[in-house]
Amino acid sequence: MAVSAQSLLSRSDRAPEPDGLYRAAFNASGVVKLLADPADARIVDVNQAACDYYGYPREELVGLPISHFSETPHDELLSLMALALGQTRNRFETRHRLASGDLREVEINVHPAYHDGRLLLAAVIFDITAAKRLERDLASAVRRLETALGAGQVGVWELDVATNSVWRTPSHDLLYGYSTPLPDWSFERFLSHVLPEERETIGRLYREAIIDGKAVTFQTRIRRADGELRWIEVDATPLQGAGGAVTAISGSVRDVTRIKENEAALENARQETEKASRFKDRFLSVVAHDLRNPLSGMLGLLRLLAGQRDRDEATKLNMIAAAIRAGERAQALMEDLLSVSRFKTGAIKVRMRPVPLRRLTGRVLDSYQEVAGVKGIALENRLPDTSMVVGDETLVEVILQNLVGNAIKFGRAGGRIAVSLAPGEPGILAVFDSGVGVPEEWLGRLFSYEETTSSVGTAGETGTGMGLPLCRDMMNAMGGDLTVASQEGKGTLFYATFTHGAVRFPQSPPTAA
Repeated sequence: MAVSAQSLLSRSDRAPEPDGLYRAAFNASGVVKLLADPADARIVDVNQAACDYYGYPREELVGLPISHFSETPHDELLSLMALALGQTRNRFETRHRLASGDLREVEINVHPAYHDGRLLLAAVIFDITAAKRLERDLASAVRRLETALGAGQVGVWELDVATNSVWRTPSHDLLYGYSTPLPDWSFERFLSHVLPEERETIGRLYREAIIDGKAVTFQTRIRRADGELRWIEVDATPLQGAGGAVTAISGSVRDVTRIKENEAALENARQETEKASRFKDRFLSVVAHDLRNPLSGMLGLLRLLAGQRDRDEATKLNMIAAAIRAGERAQALMEDLLSVSRFKTGAIKVRMRPVPLRRLTGRVLDSYQEVAGVKGIALENRLPDTSMVVGDETLVEVILQNLVGNAIKFGRAGGRIAVSLAPGEPGILAVFDSGVGVPEEWLGRLFSYEETTSSVGTAGETGTGMGLPLCRDMMNAMGGDLTVASQEGKGTLFYATFTHGAVRFPQSPPTAA
């Protein structure tokens, strides 16, 4: 570097500066200045501001190598001075240590200058410690903001209306399913992520923001780059230029999928609560009304019987039989209510296992033979000997009892009830009756606790109207379903679908090989 400096020193085309004027200006300046020899990077002269800044008297500073207080190594300083002499680079940043030991960050502006017939380097030094600290604090704040935005799934953006280009934070692109930020972004790219059925609405809001200068906030669904469907909320504020026209739109976008899911869960919970409240009201209504009638009738007959001892024996027996029937109706109603209550409160636990359908159906039909015989109704078990389904045997029996009992209740003299498998569907149990059928307007309400569908049977039988809703709940608890098809005057067909399927067992064990 000394060769380069000497070649510049030997040039004769430079006019010397008037030293007196230079010295006066040099010393009077309140800015830190020093002159250095580019050949050896030593200080030739300093002004009073430099003495005050570094904390040394002038006689100590003059002659010191700059590397005495600069963190830049001596060889690197020579290289930088050569660049400054050639006007290739005139601005540098480094750190200087003051006499007090404090380390300060400085910016140095260097230019060639003649002094006492010598070509030197004049350096103007600015303390940028505070500015650098602010710069680092700002960078740290930006990083923290990015971290917070990323953790909170929030992206910040600004769209230039003229160029349709979008500045945005890195977290913005992550929201749309991109693992690394894209090279560019535009309104059209955003719109491509919006679901097709919502794009027209979003486009209209965008136009309103530009034309009318209205701030907008909206929620929409997007399909991310990775295919995931998410909800986002967008805030957009138009920015107007000097002429009043919208030149940019600034805003934020955040993922609100969890919020939407929580809202949906709360709405479902609200509906379930309302449903439970309606069920409670219906339950109490049944207890208060349907159960009261048979109990009142039974008590009335017993009081009449107790107060009139002179009646003939046949009349008394008839009155006792009527009281027994009333008691049996009350007992049946109570059993229905208790079954519903136990199932709704979770007292009945579902235990899934293979259920032998034919044997179970035979047991249920046998229990109803006498009641069906009174009406002249034939009970038919058409299930194959080996038919089985996966379910809870106790619940399946309760369902069969309800379906067969209802069929008898609304059966007609000489009719029939048949239990079979749906054709070609070994996992679907079919219960058919040739009774009076269900009115069409009732079909949609048969499985609702809230709506009364109970009616008097063909022999005056009564019920709570809760049996069928309970049966569907039980089928749902086993992963299945209960459906109905009926035509008034021609009969009814219930389908109990066991979605876990049928289990087939051979009639006899295989012979050993």
